[in-house]
Amino acid sequence: MSSYLTFNNILAGLVLLVCLALGLHMMLSHQRQQRVNQGLRRLVWRSQDLVQRLRQWRRSKAVEKSAAAQAAQAIARAKSKKLDGTWDGNVYRPKEFDRKKRD
Repeated sequence: MSSYLTFNNILAGLVLLVCLALGLHMMLSHQRQQRVNQGLRRLVWRSQDLVQRLRQWRRSKAVEKSAAAQAAQAIARAKSKKLDGTWDGNVYRPKEFDRKKRD
């Protein structure tokens, strides 16, 4: 029950603050109202930009994590295969490779 009363008090306080802010805004001259509105618009744009950048950052981190996991899986698969062939420098030639079949 006490949390319900607290929520109501917070909501009532917010409504009171909004009403006071609107009342003060109406008392300003037209030029100052425009300046305040422009500043508020800039604040909203910046906050939206910040939220968008945070979302993009989280997406890029998820993609990086997924790519790293897939690379680790590919490396593990490659290491688990039995190698039946010879290495010539950095070139691997499997024994099953038959030049006659290619020609």
